[in-house]
Amino acid sequence: MTAVKNKNHIGISLPKTLVDQIKEAIKRHPDYASIAEFVKDAVRRRLEELGFYKSGSSPHSDMVGEEGDKRCRG
Repeated sequence: MTAVKNKNHIGISLPKTLVDQIKEAIKRHPDYASIAEFVKDAVRRRLEELGFYKSGSSPHSDMVGEEGDKRCRG
């Protein structure tokens, strides 16, 4: 069976120690449903800090959207 590649997403590798810390954060803050959701929110927030991302500007709602903003910002 051949896997279908999604051209709107990529895979990344993270050190196990960082992933373990993310898992612990998710346990303590269940508003994040997955590691991917946590990482997307963290990257979005950092891009905002650096001035590279404006909330609601992404055409890919599954990547960074209003729903994620509402859920993760509290």
